[in-house]
Amino acid sequence: MNDDNITEINTSNFADCYSLERKLMSGSYGTVYIGVDLKKRQRFAVKVVDRSKLSSRDDKAQQTEVSILRFLSNQQLLHPNPQVGIIDLVDFFAGPNSYHIVMELAEGGDVFDRLAKRKVYTEKDARDLAKRMLESIQFMHERGIAHRDIKPENLLIMSTQDDTDMKLADFGFARRFSLDNPDHSMKTKCGTPAFVPPELISGISYGPKCDVWSAGCTLFMLLSGRAPFVMDKKKGGKNAMFYKIRAGDYVFYNNYWKHISLNARKLVLSMMQVDPKRRVSAKEALESDWINTPDEDLRRVSLEASLKEIISFHARRKLKGAIGAVMVAAGARFWDISTAAIWRDEMFDSDKAVDGDCEQCEHHATKNDNNHEDDVSPYQNTPPTFGSLYQLEKMVEEGKHEAYWEGRSLESNRSYTIKVVNRKDLSHANEGAVLNEVAVLKSLRHKHIVNLLDFFEEPGNFYLVLHRCSGGDVLDRVASLNQYSEKDARELSRGLLSAVEFMHNRGIAHRNLKPQSLLLERDSDNTSIKIADFGLAKRVHMPQSLTTLCGSLHYVAPELLKNHPYDESADCWSVGVIIYFLLVGYLPFHERTQQELFTSIRLGKYYFDASDWSDVSKEAMDLIKHLLVVDPCSRYTATQSLKSDWIKDVEDDVLANNNFERKRTSMKSSLNGIVKLIHLKGSSKMMSDLSLDDRASF
Repeated sequence: MNDDNITEINTSNFADCYSLERKLMSGSYGTVYIGVDLKKRQRFAVKVVDRSKLSSRDDKAQQTEVSILRFLSNQQLLHPNPQVGIIDLVDFFAGPNSYHIVMELAEGGDVFDRLAKRKVYTEKDARDLAKRMLESIQFMHERGIAHRDIKPENLLIMSTQDDTDMKLADFGFARRFSLDNPDHSMKTKCGTPAFVPPELISGISYGPKCDVWSAGCTLFMLLSGRAPFVMDKKKGGKNAMFYKIRAGDYVFYNNYWKHISLNARKLVLSMMQVDPKRRVSAKEALESDWINTPDEDLRRVSLEASLKEIISFHARRKLKGAIGAVMVAAGARFWDISTAAIWRDEMFDSDKAVDGDCEQCEHHATKNDNNHEDDVSPYQNTPPTFGSLYQLEKMVEEGKHEAYWEGRSLESNRSYTIKVVNRKDLSHANEGAVLNEVAVLKSLRHKHIVNLLDFFEEPGNFYLVLHRCSGGDVLDRVASLNQYSEKDARELSRGLLSAVEFMHNRGIAHRNLKPQSLLLERDSDNTSIKIADFGLAKRVHMPQSLTTLCGSLHYVAPELLKNHPYDESADCWSVGVIIYFLLVGYLPFHERTQQELFTSIRLGKYYFDASDWSDVSKEAMDLIKHLLVVDPCSRYTATQSLKSDWIKDVEDDVLANNNFERKRTSMKSSLNGIVKLIHLKGSSKMMSDLSLDDRASF
C-alpha cells in the first residue's frame, strides 16, 4: 500500500457514531457540519463529500488529503510541539456514495473572524500568529508536505478564549514533495490566486517555498489589514493581478505601514522574493529579527489602523460569502496568461482557491459560479495578439535577450517604439524582471517619463509598446550641437529632476540613470526629455532596502560599490553625474582602470577644472556638490534639488549668456570619444543579478 492510500478507515456506519448538526459551509464537492460524537458528546467538524460528484482523479485526491492529514496527525503525536498547529484528523468513513471526514472543530473561526472581534491589536499579536503559522509550515516541510493554499481563511482559531491557539487547516491541495530535490518537485497550478507564488503562475516546477510566499501574503494582511495583491475587474482583472504577482509588484502603503517596525517589513520582503532561490525558508523566517523581537517592544506598536481594515475586510467578506468556501476547479484556460494584453478585463474572482489538477476544469472554467453571477469568462472572445494590432518595421538596437524596434499600430498607423524580449532562454527570475518593468511603467504617468502604451505576453516573446521619441538620446544630441548654453542644460536638468522626484515620491528607484536613458521628444527641441530604460527599476519598500549591484559604471553611487544597502537616493548621485556631464561634456569620474574608477567614486574624488568651469555658474557647481555626496543621508533629494538656486532662482538671461560655444572643439572631442567608448562597450545589460565587476556598461 503506497503513501497515498488511506489507512485506518472506520468501517462502522457513520450515523451510528456521529450526528450532524448545524451546517458551517458548503463547497463544490462537499459540505462542512458541526458533528457530535454520540458516545463522548464531543463536538467536531465533519466534512461530507458527495462521491457521485467526483471524477476518479478527484476521488483519489480526496483520499490523498485524508492520508496527509492522518500522517501529520500521527507525526504530531510522535513529535509533540506546542508551537505547531495543524488540524487533527479524528475519524474517517468511506462509504460507496460519500466520505465523512471528522476533524477538530475550530470554535473561534478563522483568524480574521477572531481579529474582527478585538478592541486592541498590536504588533506582538501579529507576530505571535505569524510565528505559529511558520512553525506549522516548517513542521510540514521537514516531513515532505507542502500545503499549497496558505491564506487567512485556512488559519483556524481553536478556542474562543485563546487567540494564539491557531491551527492550519484545509489540506485539499496538499502534496508530498521529494526531500532529495524539493525545489522542482511539483507542477500543478492550484491555490487561491491572490496568494499563489510567481513560479506557480509562470508554469515552472516549484518546491515547498510556495508556502512561504503565501505565508508572506498572509503576514502582509495580518500586519496591515490589506492584501498585497487584489483583483480589480476595472483594472485588468485576474491577469493584471497575475502580472503584479510575477513582478513582485506590491506596495507598503504609508497609511498602514508607517508605524510598523522595519524588521517586520524586512521579513515580509524576504518571504515575498520573486526568485524562490532568494526567498527564505520557513526555518529562516523563524530565525528573523522580527520573530525574535522582545514581546514588550512589539506590544508598544499599535495596529489600530490595520485592525480597522481587518474589520472592514471581514464585513465585506461576510456579505460576499466566505473566501475559499467554494473550491472552484479550473484548468489550463484559467491559468493561461499568454496573448493577454494588460488592458484585458479578466473577470475571474481571485478570492477562491483554484485547482489545475482535476478533470472538471473545463466545466468550472467556463460556467459561472452561483455565488458570482456577474462573473464572465474572459475567454468568450479570443484575446488579441501583438501581430493583430501592431507591425514591426525597423530594428533600432539589439541586445542579448531584447531588441528595440520602430513599429506602428495597424489601426491608427501611429509610430511607436517596441521592445521585444525573447523568452527562449529567459530564466524565471529574468521574466519577473521584465514584468517588474511593466508594472513600474504602468504606475508612472509623467510628461518626462516614457509611457508604456501596451503590453503582450506570448509564448515566444514579450512585447512592450512604448511612446516613440524621435529626437534620439541626450548623449548623441549634446555631442552634435554647435550652440549650447547653461540655460539649455538647466532646462534639461529641471525636466530630469521633475521626473525623478515623481518616481521617488511613488517609491520607485530607476537605478540606471545616464544620458543614454534620457530621450528627446523631437529633433527640434534640445530640452524636452523623457526618462526611458526602466529594466532595472525597483520599488523601494523602506530606506536602504535594495541590495542588487546594478547600474552603469560611471554613474553608479558609492554605496553600491561598497556593497551597502541603498535606496532611491542612489539615483540622485547619477543625476549629479549627468548634470556635470551636461555642463562640461565629460564625466566627473574617468580613470584608466575599473579599479581606479571605483576608488574615485567611493571616495567622491572629482574636480572642477578651472579651465572648463570658468563659464559655468557658481549655483550649478553648488548643486552638483550637494548631489555628489558620498553619504546618501546627506545627499540632496530630487525635491531639494528642484528648490536649489540654480534651478529656481538664477535668471534665464544670465544662463543664456553662459554659452559654451567657444569650448565646442574640446567638448565635442571629449563627447565623441565617450560616445565611441559607450557604443563599443554596449548598453546596460537588461538583467540586474550580475555583479558590477561583470557589467560592461558605461
